[in-house]
Amino acid sequence: MLRIGLGALLIHPSRFGGAETYARQLIPALARIDQTNHYVVFLPKGHDFQFEANNFELVELPCPVENIYSRVIWEHTDYARYLKQHRLDLTHFLGSTAPYFYSPPSVVTMHDTIRLQRPDLTPFLLGQYYRRIQRRNVRSGKWVIAVSGYAASLLQQEMQIPSERISHVYHGIDPVFLDGAATASPITKKHLLWAGRMLPHKNVEVLMRAYQVLKQRGVDLPLFRMIGANDADRARLTPLLQKLGVEQYFSLESKLSHKQWRDTFPQLCREALIYCFPSKYESFGMPVLEAMSTGTAAVCADLPAFREVFGDHVKYCDADSEVQFANAIQYYLENETERRRDEARNQAFASNFTWDNAAILTLYNYRRQLGLAASLPESVRALADRRQVVSSVS
Repeated sequence: MLRIGLGALLIHPSRFGGAETYARQLIPALARIDQTNHYVVFLPKGHDFQFEANNFELVELPCPVENIYSRVIWEHTDYARYLKQHRLDLTHFLGSTAPYFYSPPSVVTMHDTIRLQRPDLTPFLLGQYYRRIQRRNVRSGKWVIAVSGYAASLLQQEMQIPSERISHVYHGIDPVFLDGAATASPITKKHLLWAGRMLPHKNVEVLMRAYQVLKQRGVDLPLFRMIGANDADRARLTPLLQKLGVEQYFSLESKLSHKQWRDTFPQLCREALIYCFPSKYESFGMPVLEAMSTGTAAVCADLPAFREVFGDHVKYCDADSEVQFANAIQYYLENETERRRDEARNQAFASNFTWDNAAILTLYNYRRQLGLAASLPESVRALADRRQVVSSVS
């Protein structure tokens, strides 16, 4: 039996995003697939994680989560001391970095690669922090898990990670996106949908310009719901919508809490005619996969990570072309038969991405890091083998 630590300090009501979702979903999945090893989950004071399993122990640590500077100092000083008290065989840090001076066998999942794709979009000090800490993590022998083959190749290239110490594990779909899909009454498709944080690289403006193109063509436009706006986003984007003459078609809605996200976002996806995701830089594209799993057509920017993960299951557009996005949206709005065909294909495809499969692959990587015998069930071997190395990085 192994004693495995899970560094989950990113699980907190004040934090929301892909990495946080990963931590919240992977831990229960590990409990489902592994009743042999003992896990110690390290959480910050004030967390909202409700979870119980016989072989899982939750430990609350006094990490100052809400002040980024205090948190960073604490993580690279006091954190290691708490970890060493538990005599762990291996520790998995779920949130992109591990303590600078922590040397026992470890795995770290590195999520976001935007600082590698576009360093100018990352604040200078933050970029330098991640560069220094992550390179230290690599030099100290930690195993690296990336969220896609494309992200793995970027990280490997940037940090000179030996190929035998990096792998990728795709995210899974929260079952709430699949629950009820087969038994629910017929869904009335009502709107277009986008969700996330309205950061510059998320590129939501191209969708607004695409709606102007469609309006000029005389297309009957449904409401476009954008989830995740704050007051600053509304102040920035409302004048653009007014200038384009499409303000009445857009609803800039506030972000959802974790509970709201699980309670309402799956239904928002099911009711969407199209899920649009024009991001210019991504490592995986979790919201697209979630929407696809509910039976929704998707239109995305043409990115290497999306080509890898989604294949031919979405329509791709140049991220800077409002005309291409307008064409793809118009195609689905005016061709219901083709849209319904793609909805069914997408749902079947996305259902293969499960958190249990992610947990199996993760446990496999734990054993490889420790030099233990490791094998994979045939059912998930294809996920492990798929795109381990991306031939070109653009």
